[in-house]
Amino acid sequence: MTKPEVRRLAVELGLPTKEEPESQEICFLGDRDYRSFLEQEEGRKIIEKGNIVDGEGQKVGEHMGTYRYTIGQRHGLGIASPRPYYVMALNPEKNLVVVGRKEELFSSHVEMASFHWIGEGLPQVPVRVMAQIRYRHEPAPGRLEVSAGGDACFDFEEAQWGVTPGQALVCYEGGRVLGGGWIEKAEGARGLNGF
Repeated sequence: MTKPEVRRLAVELGLPTKEEPESQEICFLGDRDYRSFLEQEEGRKIIEKGNIVDGEGQKVGEHMGTYRYTIGQRHGLGIASPRPYYVMALNPEKNLVVVGRKEELFSSHVEMASFHWIGEGLPQVPVRVMAQIRYRHEPAPGRLEVSAGGDACFDFEEAQWGVTPGQALVCYEGGRVLGGGWIEKAEGARGLNGF
């Protein structure tokens, strides 16, 4: 269904959320952002100062908790630089936020776990399909290879910006969903050096 169709149905059913504006945040938090929610739930222990480093491991700034950042984030980094930095990776275990330039956030190879194929017959050979990596991402062509164990990999024909571990990659054929999985790793981004 399209969003307007869902809205009409919500009005017809008398749902209490029928007039609510669209949200890009976590719906159960109300007006609070997720950072405030985590700090309230976890207390001060979650706020741990650490380093912001580039892909070569050079310190370029400091942060007050890795949970405050998302892959692709540009604003709020507190780094003085003639060219903007973007968050490339988060490493809570090492308490590091890894940043790079925009061109460093392009990936062509994506590895997924828990891939679920809903199309007819699990493909035994790599297949060419379209894939979408986030809500506002334009589906892009590439090659999908699925293993019987639920792992999969996708190779985009052209590298895509901001492929993020933890998000879903969904495969399409025309307007039909074929399947999807959770992104575990994106490669092709330069300069991560094991972060």
